[in-house]
Amino acid sequence: MKVLLDSSGWIEFFTDGPLANRYAAYLTPKYQFITPTIVLYEVYKKIKRERDEETGLLFAGRLSATEVVPLTESIAF
Repeated sequence: MKVLLDSSGWIEFFTDGPLANRYAAYLTPKYQFITPTIVLYEVYKKIKRERDEETGLLFAGRLSATEVVPLTESIAF
């Protein structure tokens, strides 16, 4: 099953926020993730701002392991 996790979900998971465990439940081999390029950018930008560039790049690299796709109208809808 393909799943699209939005920026806030990835940020919550990567920063071990209060809802991280809820998002972690989806991070199993059962699901195949697609990541729109805008999500990749938003996660990088927020983590870089709140932590540092190296950490932002590290997390963006982890998202690159998913199926990164351009954000098209059909995906947006």
